[in-house]
Amino acid sequence: MQYDPVHQEWVYFTIFEKNVFIEEHGFEVEMILPVFVRRDSVMSLISYNEFGPYAFNHCIGALEPSHSNSWIAAGNTTCFSEEHPTNCYQESGRVIKRLPDGTPEWSLIDTAFYNPELGSSSYLSGLTEAPSGSIYAVGWAKDFDENNVYRSYGWLLKISKDGCIDTVCTTLSISQQIQDRSYKVKTYPNPTSDYIFFELMDGIVNPAVLELYDLTGKLLIRQIVQTGTQSVSLEGAAHGVLFWQILNKSGLHLAHGKIVVDK
Repeated sequence: MQYDPVHQEWVYFTIFEKNVFIEEHGFEVEMILPVFVRRDSVMSLISYNEFGPYAFNHCIGALEPSHSNSWIAAGNTTCFSEEHPTNCYQESGRVIKRLPDGTPEWSLIDTAFYNPELGSSSYLSGLTEAPSGSIYAVGWAKDFDENNVYRSYGWLLKISKDGCIDTVCTTLSISQQIQDRSYKVKTYPNPTSDYIFFELMDGIVNPAVLELYDLTGKLLIRQIVQTGTQSVSLEGAAHGVLFWQILNKSGLHLAHGKIVVDK
């Protein structure tokens, strides 16, 4: 909870809950919707604004005023779809920005690392805003190795004032940078809109398999790639973050990373 001395209001986040009946399982699950609340100095309700969608879990860990008299908040969301609420492996960091009256300005979801089989686990618990309007959110994220053993890493995410990921490399662990450098896989441009170049230099298995996933873990592209540079079309890919990985023909993980689609 924060006090707004300009408007003499209290602002905070809470949640709405609803039960969703899953016919195929024969029971109900609880879904959560975050709500931004404004109250006057004596705590009488002024307004509340929902921001969805409903999810298996939501948490806001930090709330701060913005230089533009807006509000910024950071936390996490788990399983942002009602399609499979009991089979969710998607825990994502979330940063949101509200206008002074509480209405949505933008909301950003990012996972830092994503394993197509094991999903993701990440959380943002603090944030601040630079004079330029860029927002820095901090937390932690888990990354899995080729044996599906995870380690937790500190996570620093830079976001533009318009709600776009500003620096992709802030989510790379040291081990990932060493691994990617060892296999000499380059991607560009990043961010991109309609296509992405993958440059596989000498030292990587040839041929290899490229897989591209969206935030829900849906496989978008799977194709054979060779040493050299190849263009991959992103036609039909939604705005946001996509994850890629390079495998050998036996399915052994060689390298991975993320790209931002900004259309």
